[in-house]
Amino acid sequence: MTRFRFFGVAAYEIITSVGKHILVDPFIDENPGSPIKSDELKQVDLIIVSHAAVDHLGDTEAIARRTGAPVICGGEVKAYLVAKGISGTQIRATTWGMAVEVAGIKVQPVECHHWSQIKMPDGTFASGVPMAFVIYPDPGVRFYHY
Repeated sequence: MTRFRFFGVAAYEIITSVGKHILVDPFIDENPGSPIKSDELKQVDLIIVSHAAVDHLGDTEAIARRTGAPVICGGEVKAYLVAKGISGTQIRATTWGMAVEVAGIKVQPVECHHWSQIKMPDGTFASGVPMAFVIYPDPGVRFYHY
């Protein structure tokens, strides 16, 4: 059975029937609605980030660094994470309409009307296309993340 935990704002954990743990927009540590802190997540098999806003990107860098979990995101988030020292091989950039499968999980990015911009470590800014996702954690299960 697929299980879901909501951490507040847009942060979710999806636990598949075979025990894979997927984080979506892991804004956890500074999130007043989150019942946990990111270091309490002992298993993370995939991180999915919709865009670079702090309340979505959240603790992606720290969690990816600590766990080695692969990250699915847009180009601006990838550029930021690489600039922060996360290996580019750990990150799968995509955009609307480009389905990917990472860690055995199919993810379909879909159009989202919003904005995405982040200040890079060198002081410049990167912007990109925000995404919504349809995530397929288990056969017959689809999770739409706006």
